[in-house]
Amino acid sequence: QVVLGEAQLQVVVSSADDLVEHDETLPAAALQMDTVRGGDLWEHPTVGPVLVLWGSWLGGWQVSLVTSPPSSRILPLASLVGPGLCGYCRAAGVAVFHGPQLLLGLEQAAGVLLVKVQVEGLSNASALSVLQAVALDWVGAGIRTTAMVLDPLTDAVFLATHQPRQPSIIYKLQFPTLTTYGQVRLLARGGSQEQVKGMYLSGGTRSLYATAVVDG
Repeated sequence: QVVLGEAQLQVVVSSADDLVEHDETLPAAALQMDTVRGGDLWEHPTVGPVLVLWGSWLGGWQVSLVTSPPSSRILPLASLVGPGLCGYCRAAGVAVFHGPQLLLGLEQAAGVLLVKVQVEGLSNASALSVLQAVALDWVGAGIRTTAMVLDPLTDAVFLATHQPRQPSIIYKLQFPTLTTYGQVRLLARGGSQEQVKGMYLSGGTRSLYATAVVDG
């Protein structure tokens, strides 16, 4: 369970162990985050359950990894993987994970940088390594990443992006290479645009569902 504070960013992490509930409040300074765009629980193959939070910190991107309480361990990634990786990235808008690998969508002023990170542990920076960093083509100024899902059966990644006054575009990429091999553009209805806010992949029907709003 994750609860975000209203006045200032605070994350309350709860877990149950032998029917005993553990709560910890993680302030913004500890997380090195002032905006949370999203989060998910990563069942890491060696570390165990890890809460992944992505967003921004002091005008730059940030992703924080948090282990379960009690005594939660926090690992902010931006400073550890190196500012030279994406010094102009404003936020981490989306993330997915596959085995011990974490794929991030980092937003720039006029583009998106896809970064794949190998996470072997949460003890220190030596447990992290950047495997790939690929700029996504065909995007423009003011771009935002709004959703990303992974198909573990085919290693396909679906990424939704949105540009001001334009309908969303969903890209299909290969997770191993981060190569783009498909895209679909949603509709413009007069002066309004369809914007993707979330996506869900059904393993049973092999279908991708997108939740979109119409915004003028």
